[in-house]
This record gives sequence, structure tokens and C-alpha cells, in this order.
Amino acid sequence: MDKGITIFACPACLKAAGKSEADLMPGVKIADKEQFFSFTKGKNPDDGL
Repeated sequence: MDKGITIFACPACLKAAGKSEADLMPGVKIADKEQFFSFTKGKNPDDGL
């Protein structure tokens, strides 16, 4: 986070772990589905990236 990286937490994972947004470190954001998976847009898993 000090380097300007955004860290997202999966809300379903938090729920499964019995945690909430209040348990996250400062700066960690709850992701919605679009945010959480948008980093893979346009990438083909067969490209070896």
C-alpha cells in the first residue's frame, strides 16, 4: 500500500472467516465483483502470463 497498490478483500472470504470490514488493515478495500475480477479482463490464461 505504501507503493500506491490497492489491496482488495473478497467479501465472501471475509464472511466465511467470520470477519468484517472493521477487521481489515487500514487502506484495504472491500471488493465488488467487477473490481475484484477486472484485472483479468483482456488476458488469456493460455498466454502464459
